[in-house]
Amino acid sequence: MKRILLAIVSLLLAAAPSYAATASFAFASQWYGGGNGTFTITNNTAQPVSGWTLEFDWGASISDLWNGTITSHVGNHFVVTNASWNGTIAAGASITVGCTASFTPAGLQPTNLSINGSASGGGGGGGTGGGGSGTLPAITSATTATAFVDSAFAYQITASGTPTSFDATGLPSGLGVNTATGLISGTPITAATTSVVIKATNAAGSATATLTLSVSNCPGDGNGDGAVDSGDMAELLLSFGEPSAYDLDGSGITDNGDTALLLLNYGSCPTSTDTDSYARMPTVAERKIVGYYPNWGIYQKNFPVTSLRADRINVVNYAFLVPVDRTMPASWDHIVSSYRGWKYANYATYLQQPAGTQCTAGVALFDEWADARADTAASALTMSPAYNAGSNFAQLRDLKATHSKLRTMISIGGWTLSTPFFSIARDATKRADFAKSAVYVMVRYGFDGIDLDWEYPGGGGLDQAGIGDAATDGANYVLLLQALRAEMNRQSAIDGHIYYLSIAAPAGDGNIAKLNPKAISDVVDWINLMTYDFHGGWDSTTGFNAPMVNVDPNPASAKWSVSAAVQG
Repeated sequence: MKRILLAIVSLLLAAAPSYAATASFAFASQWYGGGNGTFTITNNTAQPVSGWTLEFDWGASISDLWNGTITSHVGNHFVVTNASWNGTIAAGASITVGCTASFTPAGLQPTNLSINGSASGGGGGGGTGGGGSGTLPAITSATTATAFVDSAFAYQITASGTPTSFDATGLPSGLGVNTATGLISGTPITAATTSVVIKATNAAGSATATLTLSVSNCPGDGNGDGAVDSGDMAELLLSFGEPSAYDLDGSGITDNGDTALLLLNYGSCPTSTDTDSYARMPTVAERKIVGYYPNWGIYQKNFPVTSLRADRINVVNYAFLVPVDRTMPASWDHIVSSYRGWKYANYATYLQQPAGTQCTAGVALFDEWADARADTAASALTMSPAYNAGSNFAQLRDLKATHSKLRTMISIGGWTLSTPFFSIARDATKRADFAKSAVYVMVRYGFDGIDLDWEYPGGGGLDQAGIGDAATDGANYVLLLQALRAEMNRQSAIDGHIYYLSIAAPAGDGNIAKLNPKAISDVVDWINLMTYDFHGGWDSTTGFNAPMVNVDPNPASAKWSVSAAVQG
């Protein structure tokens, strides 16, 4: 009887898989200081897995995670549990968990992956897991990729067989490879199509593949004819669901995200300048056609400055720079940059000011890498030239060089970054110092004006409980604008340049009542009304987001429209 029992136990042990469930990780896209990635959890058994817990170590800050819930984060150790709807994984099936994270150095991946307490057979690193030291690697990453001149690019070499090193030869200028992680990254500087030999190596040997890398001057121009047109759309549709030159978002396949990006750029980068059409573009003096460009567009939306349709607008408001007050009340301070955990006080350390001055308040760059391609906030203060090739500032300069009627303005503040305006506007010295710093930044980086986006005088914005003063903030706002105008006029007297001043003004009647629109209009060149979000997800009933005239039956919303906002 003992022999039979032992035989059964031995049979069960022999049949058990090495890993009941495995987890692996791969990047979907990367940028400077972070990236998007996907954990894949696979049930390798013949029975469903009911409930899963994923654990891993990662020296990263995860700002967003979907298809799961972070239940513990101690040091570098993360614990993620299933969502309510994906706890069961069928036999042989897989589920994915996506995330957005900030980390350095580039290519840093999670390690020590485990599922339900058992070490996983998959893992991080450039390889996709699986295989052993006696199995040659096999390249599994896409064999085509598209990059754009002066835009950050990242491509992850992946391979089976647990590679220990990687390489890439024939890379175009501006790109390099991390031989430990397999991440190809950098900023290409010349348009061309290049055959790059990528290699993965483990103890058993090496495997190579050819990556066809197309570097274009025109995002979406996958066929290289110099324009984003119907030919590109046709080729994208033919490539749908497969790796191709139209994988614009770097997801690995051509999909709906790429279709959206191509449509966004449709008609851009014409092979010849439509001089007759641009001749009809009004100057700023004749008519203002204003668009905001958010500096985070290069990360979240894969929307570089080169994608701006400068033939259709004549003013670009570059958003956002940070207003800072060195002596702002400590109780007002809070984290405003989640990806690096910075508060206003951190940014105040890097306030930009003319040489030989010590400003009590002023302006700082919010993202020195996106703005100027500065490696650190400290280096951005003194680097010469003031910005490097490939930066948003450099690309705006180049855009103006080819579009003579285009003007650029720094937009300071916004919904997330407005708190310091309250203390700055209430103090005459701080108002004057803020104006000196703002004009210094405007001139240093080649802008044509300043747009103030204080949300909102009198309070009502983000984290402003007890800060606003409806009785005085409106008048102080006028004084702040007057200080800016005086400093801009002094600069114009020095260099002969025309500088513009505008504000982003609220469109709700309650916030307008806290301002003095007539006094403001006497100082600024124009006012940008934020006539949107009259209705949204916070409402119990639906309504138009940006109605030209009010059709809302709710009496409280009688003045919520573009027309009513203009009339004040």
